[in-house]
Amino acid sequence: MTFEEFKALALNPPYIDSPCVYRVDMHRYVKRFKDAKDVREFEVRLCQSFMYTDWQRVQKMISQFIYHERYNEHLYALYIYQLPLNCDVSRDQYRQLWVYDRKGNLNARSMCSALIEDLSHQSAKFRGHDSATNQFKPGDVVEIYDREKEQVRLGVVVKRPPTIEQCWEMRKEVEKACIVEGIGVENTDDNYWLYATDDCYCVAFGPDCELSYPHPTDVFAPMYPITDNLCMHFDECYHFTLEKNNDEISDNKITEETTIARLKDIQRLIELY
Repeated sequence: MTFEEFKALALNPPYIDSPCVYRVDMHRYVKRFKDAKDVREFEVRLCQSFMYTDWQRVQKMISQFIYHERYNEHLYALYIYQLPLNCDVSRDQYRQLWVYDRKGNLNARSMCSALIEDLSHQSAKFRGHDSATNQFKPGDVVEIYDREKEQVRLGVVVKRPPTIEQCWEMRKEVEKACIVEGIGVENTDDNYWLYATDDCYCVAFGPDCELSYPHPTDVFAPMYPITDNLCMHFDECYHFTLEKNNDEISDNKITEETTIARLKDIQRLIELY
């Protein structure tokens, strides 16, 4: 496989073509802080869900959800899920996901299927982001939406999700390991193991080194103004976190050594059965 072929798969994964529906979830903030500054935390809830049978209908409705007074009061974000029929979509699984911010801009989209049933398919492989689409860079202050806790918190980006170029370099490490282990380069993609769970930022919330790994679809630009004092606070958090947590921040990188160890673990499991 060439880099251009890998990039094409990253930008346009070969999703399984099957009947599906689309669920539009409307999330609203509970309280608006007028003229507020340095709001570090606030509550956001899933308030309404709509189901549609085709993408064209969803696209027509997006503008109404964003701009129609009936829907847009206290709107925080729209989450739009593509859900295949006859599949397990529990535990927040989806084939594709698009997230729009309160202004109607596409905030982020998924880069691969998150369905367990798709894991053996090429569409479940995460191959990285185009570097131009990684909206936030290390050092940026962002909002992290924890939908389970119905909570938005300010944090600072420590690390971006992997780019296509970085994922390509990791794939080359898998190829080296396949050669060393004698299983053939044709098995490289079967043993490349980045999935939807690896598509995440690394974010710090404070000087206590508390780290979070949110997906890009849960990371937003701050809704309230950020003062210089708060910028300085998160700048200190950013540098402190880099110094104290470098190993943890880098531990999801694929190398030839980690691939060989993984292949041997798989072989041991096969021998047990």
